[in-house]
Amino acid sequence: MLPERLMDLALVEIDVLTARLSAEEAREVLGAFIADVEAALAEARAFLREGQKGLAAGVDPLAFLDLPSERRAGIGDAAVDEAAARLGQRAETRRELARVEELMRPVLARLIEADRRIGGT
Repeated sequence: MLPERLMDLALVEIDVLTARLSAEEAREVLGAFIADVEAALAEARAFLREGQKGLAAGVDPLAFLDLPSERRAGIGDAAVDEAAARLGQRAETRRELARVEELMRPVLARLIEADRRIGGT
């Protein structure tokens, strides 16, 4: 799963990864690591985009706010419960998206570190 993959990549220490390797071998290992990180971050980016689209789609659970007070007063309990459930689902989706974004932070740092090492800077 994506969160586990991101956590695993965040734990990689580039110095340990390339220790005792020749310059050429280290460059190959770093290249493979960079490709793996790029793929994981691209997958995470796509996941975030899809999640955000999903949040924007569908019925607005707060559409009741557009109604005058007298009309809202006549809304049945089932409709209120459904709106509350949708709000809960949306909140859970946002937490999941935020978790992936948090997991991406150290992985992005590892990518830049590896890019700098392979580029010689």
